[in-house]
Amino acid sequence: MIVDIRGATSVENFSIQEISERTKELMEELFRRNKVERIISITFSVTEDINLINPASIARKAFGLDHVSLMCLKEAQFEGSINGIIRVSLLCESPDSNFVYLHRACMLRPDLK
Repeated sequence: MIVDIRGATSVENFSIQEISERTKELMEELFRRNKVERIISITFSVTEDINLINPASIARKAFGLDHVSLMCLKEAQFEGSINGIIRVSLLCESPDSNFVYLHRACMLRPDLK
């Protein structure tokens, strides 16, 4: 079954190291909670304050996703938006669809607690 599995995490210090670690942690947790059989594409979005490194590039390198379509977009800013957020949309074949929200990003989906 083709599903779109959503997730998000947050960063506090906006360093390349932290953005890399949080991106890898998010992807690892998505893969751990879902039996991903085939990845079709992965789209990341970041708030405007995350601008030192591209989470899609981190995921490509960390997980060997050379033949997967990856993209990263800047999020639209709205009044009351939370800063320091990396979101992901994983389009894949999987029998599961368990969303993952880590750190401050849990505030985005309190219904998933």
